[in-house]
Amino acid sequence: MQDNFYDSLARVEGFEVLNGLDSQELGAEGDKNSSGTTFFKVGDIKFRAHQFKASALTISVIVTTFSFPATKKLDKNRILGFINDFNSGKPGLKANLAKADGKGFVVNFSVDLIAPNEQISDEMVHSALRLLRGSGRLLLRDFFEKGFFLELRPKK
Repeated sequence: MQDNFYDSLARVEGFEVLNGLDSQELGAEGDKNSSGTTFFKVGDIKFRAHQFKASALTISVIVTTFSFPATKKLDKNRILGFINDFNSGKPGLKANLAKADGKGFVVNFSVDLIAPNEQISDEMVHSALRLLRGSGRLLLRDFFEKGFFLELRPKK
């Protein structure tokens, strides 16, 4: 069976696989349920993609991570509040705090594509990647607007 999601990823300009697709069958024998994960990069930004397939529906998730070094320690609850505000104003784009310490914090950004495999298109996948590439800058802007001046770095 053709996989529209992974085929579409491979057609992104600058796409480079960092490791092959790790997949497994799920459910009872004879079910057509499966899941898979792959790591890749586009330009200097690394991503991971997860896909969960059932016979009628495919859930494809693309994730990227940015770190935000800080010159002064920020309260974790305050960071979470900013991220909650960010999420409430950006439907379709999710941010979650992965790590916070005295050196700054790390945020995972993700987009979920939920559709039958046949309906997943280049337009959907490529738009999600463009959104994720700029997601760190969007959050950075929100922090600037609240008076917090941070740096932004793609996670290595």
